[in-house]
Amino acid sequence: MTPFVGVSVGAHDNAERPIGGTVPDMIRSTIFAFVAAAAALSASACSKASQGEGAAATDGAHAVTVTDKGFSPTSLTLQRGEKGDIVFTRTSDETCATEVIFPELNVKESLPLKKPVTIKVPTENSRTFSFTCGMGMYKSQVVVR
Repeated sequence: MTPFVGVSVGAHDNAERPIGGTVPDMIRSTIFAFVAAAAALSASACSKASQGEGAAATDGAHAVTVTDKGFSPTSLTLQRGEKGDIVFTRTSDETCATEVIFPELNVKESLPLKKPVTIKVPTENSRTFSFTCGMGMYKSQVVVR
């Protein structure tokens, strides 16, 4: 009848039953366990991400947090003539983004752990500046409009 053969459950029931319940019950239990584990991991990741988000930028500067997932936010939009200070704060050692590179500006700066680093981006003209980690794996941009 089924490969999960076990002991009969009741005296009046002589049919063979799977150990641990019926096959649909076991599938349902397995799916529930996976969903519960995924929810727990998701909640954990969200709480960790929110702890590192929002590097403190003051005096009109724009904050970029550097995590194990790269730069956050991945794109900044500045208005022409607006102050172009961008403050990078690396919050994780588990990242290759230990430096930031702005190729168009010939800027390459180390990002020490938990120490803000300010990069000045010119905002006189409308254009896009790309920036990456030292290995070029994490790519982001600053758009001046």
